Amino acid sequence: MPKAKIRKAAAAPGLPRLEPTPEQQRHHRYGLAQVKDPESPAPIIVRRNLTTRNLERWLHRHLIDDRLFMAGDRYRSDYERSGFNQRTIGRYGERGMAPTSPSYAGSLPGSLQQLDARERWRRARLELPAALVLGFERLVLHDDVVAELAQLPAVDRRAFGRDSAMATAKLCLTMLASHYRIPDGA
Repeated sequence: MPKAKIRKAAAAPGLPRLEPTPEQQRHHRYGLAQVKDPESPAPIIVRRNLTTRNLERWLHRHLIDDRLFMAGDRYRSDYERSGFNQRTIGRYGERGMAPTSPSYAGSLPGSLQQLDARERWRRARLELPAALVLGFERLVLHDDVVAELAQLPAVDRRAFGRDSAMATAKLCLTMLASHYRIPDGA
C-alpha cells in the first residue's frame, strides 16, 4: 500500500489530520516509529505523540473501557493533588494552611484539599495487591513503558512482562473501579 493511502486511512473520517508543530518537533514531543505494512516491502515512518499518557492511549486503542479509564484517571489525579510527586505546580483554587506555604509539595500537606487527596489515594492504593502496586503505578502515574519496567529490580517481571502487563494493569484498574464504585455503564 503506498504511503499516501496509509496516511489517508490513518486519518479519522471527517476530521483534519493534525501534524505536529515545529515547536513540538523541536522539543521532541513527537517521535518517529516504523510501521511494517504487509503489502509493502519497506517500513513506513510515522510520527508518534509522546505527550499522551498511557491511560489515554489505552482508551483510544480500545484496550480499556470508560469505566477503567475513569478509575485510573481518578487514581492519578488524587496522586497528583496529594503532592507526593514533588513537582512545582501552580495552585489557583487552593489556599495553603500557612500564609507562607510553599508552592512545591513538601513532606507536609500544604492545604486541606491536599490532605484529602492523600487520604483518598492511600485508601485506593490499599485495594491493590502489594506485589503489583509498584509496576501499576509506574505505568499509570509515571507513564513508563513496559520495556522500562523490566529493568526495575522491584517490579514483578511475570506480572509486568511484555505479554502480561496489559492484563495486570486492567486487573488493577478493575479493582480501583470497584473501590470507587464506578458503575459498569459509566
